[in-house]
Amino acid sequence: MKLLFGLRFSDVLVTASKVSGTFDEFGNKLIKASPVMGLDGYLQSADFLRRYEGDFELYAYVNSVMDAQILSYGDVFNLTRQVVKLYLSVAQNFCSSRVVFPYDLQTGKKNNVSTCIGNSDSGCDIPCLNELSGIIN
Repeated sequence: MKLLFGLRFSDVLVTASKVSGTFDEFGNKLIKASPVMGLDGYLQSADFLRRYEGDFELYAYVNSVMDAQILSYGDVFNLTRQVVKLYLSVAQNFCSSRVVFPYDLQTGKKNNVSTCIGNSDSGCDIPCLNELSGIIN
C-alpha cells in the first residue's frame, strides 16, 4: 500500500485493536469465537463454490494484477516490506503502554480517562501513532 499509493511510513502504522479476553464498550467480557459446526463443509460445497464463482474470479484477477505490480517494484518492495514490519513492531512496543482502553483489560472496570474514540476501543492508538509519526517522519 505504501508503494502503490505513495504513502509515508506513518500512514501505514497500526497496532492491535481488540484483544480476546478483554472487555467491550459495555463492560462485557470478550471471548474468542469458535468455529461454527458444519461451516467447513458448506465452504467446500458445490453450492457455495457456484454461488460465489464470480467473487473467486475477481479475487484471482486482482491477485494476478497485484502480483505483477509487486514484481515491477523489484527489490524496493522487499526492502519496504521489511521496514514496514520493523515500524509496526516499534509502533506496537511504543504504544502498548500508552493506549488507555475505556475498560480495564483485567477487571472490566470503567476507566475515567481513555485514548479511544467514544466508549468503544476504536481508535485507541491514534494519539500514540500520531506522536510516533512525528518522530519517524
